[in-house]
Amino acid sequence: NFSINIMTDTILYSENNYFSINLFKNKKVNNKLKLKCIIASDNGIEMLQENFKNTKIIRIENFSKSKVNFLENDKKNLLDEANSEIFSKIESECIKFLDFVNPNQNKFSLIEARQTFSDNLVFILDFLHYFKPEMIIFTNSPHCFQSHLLYKVCEIKKIKVIFKREISLPQNYIFQNSIKNAYLKVKINNKKENFETRKELSNYIKAILKKDKESINKIFSRLRNHKIIYNRYYLNSYIFFSILRIIHLTPIIFIKILKDLIISFKNKNKSFLILEDFIKKKNITYNNSKTSKLNMNIELLLGDLRKFKLLKYYKKKQTDIELNCKYIYFPLHYQPEATTYPFGGAFIDQIKAIRLLSAYFTDCKILIKEHPDTFNISHLAWTKGDYSRNENFYDQISQIKNVHLIDLRKNSFDLIDKAYGIATVSGAVGLEGLLRGKHTIVFGYPWYEKFGEIFKFDRHERISSDLNKYMKKKISVSKTIKDINLFSENIFKTDRINNKDERIVNIFLESIKFNYENN
Repeated sequence: NFSINIMTDTILYSENNYFSINLFKNKKVNNKLKLKCIIASDNGIEMLQENFKNTKIIRIENFSKSKVNFLENDKKNLLDEANSEIFSKIESECIKFLDFVNPNQNKFSLIEARQTFSDNLVFILDFLHYFKPEMIIFTNSPHCFQSHLLYKVCEIKKIKVIFKREISLPQNYIFQNSIKNAYLKVKINNKKENFETRKELSNYIKAILKKDKESINKIFSRLRNHKIIYNRYYLNSYIFFSILRIIHLTPIIFIKILKDLIISFKNKNKSFLILEDFIKKKNITYNNSKTSKLNMNIELLLGDLRKFKLLKYYKKKQTDIELNCKYIYFPLHYQPEATTYPFGGAFIDQIKAIRLLSAYFTDCKILIKEHPDTFNISHLAWTKGDYSRNENFYDQISQIKNVHLIDLRKNSFDLIDKAYGIATVSGAVGLEGLLRGKHTIVFGYPWYEKFGEIFKFDRHERISSDLNKYMKKKISVSKTIKDINLFSENIFKTDRINNKDERIVNIFLESIKFNYENN
């Protein structure tokens, strides 16, 4: 029971239709939020249409390409001088999110990227003008180009937002009302119903305290394949590796395509062969690009071959360094991925963070280790493409004073334990550093950002005045464990939404209450 208008006009951006149905069919939610429109993924969309017959439903693919026929164009949304000035501050950030559709970084010219932003911005403004929502709810962090653009426009226009965010423990989530605000302080009294999450968090803490690398890898390495990093046979020859990949993947691709063709023919639906998550085609506009499943499989195969060459180059640039020196350990994020897109904020470009570390820690080495998923050759994991790395990226890092690229195979716990400090944009390594009693610097907005033992690397004024003081203090592991336990009341699992205790519903409504009371 909170003080918002009854039947608040709401738009739902649904990447998980089953979660959406269970959440919005709940009477408590239904009595508060009026769904005017659902932007929905294809998976389970028929069930969504059946449950919300009086709500306009738009496919995410159509929304992503600004193709919604019933929208009315309003000339006031065209980019005159005033509109251009208002929205220009989000242009470069939103354009960065085009990385998700740009493998090999060669699909957009600068002119095309800016035009894509302008065209889709006008569409978003028309969309919001048509529905006039008071609130937008995302079932995932707004981390693709169009969803992030929608989020940023809502931020500027003061439209309230709630989104579901996955934390470091896979399949565990929180609600947020801002990229910069992970701590909504929900008040849920029934701790018994969150037993499973609390147990998982406890096991995660124990694994870090015991340096149990195998358990940590099980949490984060699901469906990954890092053979090209660790298997010498793979590394011997580009030709040998290429032949192996082609021999391995060709029959898999053939069987997949044959299966899809049969299903498509049976259902008389050619669109089944086209992917919802598309990549831009060269010399074709973003909004007109389509990607078949065959195209994507071929693109991923070519990406594997590029990864092999890139790993060879990384190894040439790396430094063999002993860990008995004074150093800050900064492991890179895989990109593009939600921990930096959007939770990196200004530090989506990780080189910015590395330059700051180099400037403020002049008596330290800065040890940089690439994320192993950059060289993941599994096509099953989310981190499957090569989108944001090239040889120039490693060249730029190597040219920064006191900065060294190091061997990917070095043990992460050894690197943490022997470090003077840990630095990350928003990765799980920051939490691991705190639990190992290490000074931990964050640049972006990790879910644990409000924990008391962290130092936020943001403004020069604050860094200059507070950094030395922070690096001299003793880091309390017990305080971090206490912070995790307190925060666990915000955490839920999506497959628990049907529980009779309605815990997720209560967290959701409390999050909205917090949103209204604090904004």
